[in-house]
Amino acid sequence: MGFSIKTMNIKFKSPLKKYKEIIRDKAIKRVQIKIAEIGKSDNDFSEEELEILVYEEELKIKSEIKTKTGILAIVALPLGL
Repeated sequence: MGFSIKTMNIKFKSPLKKYKEIIRDKAIKRVQIKIAEIGKSDNDFSEEELEILVYEEELKIKSEIKTKTGILAIVALPLGL
């Protein structure tokens, strides 16, 4: 079996795909927790409703990351980093 770009793509995910996957997993976990907190289960929601909840949570996570990155930049700027 030879080495090629094709086999490399199978072994290594692009950073963007990995980032999206991590965000999605975290959003799903948060939605599951929120659903449990209100005393319901996944089965009480349609697939479309769950997708909307996860999407909204993904947006929140991305916003949190941007905020934290911005704060880090503001703190690091005076330090000359």
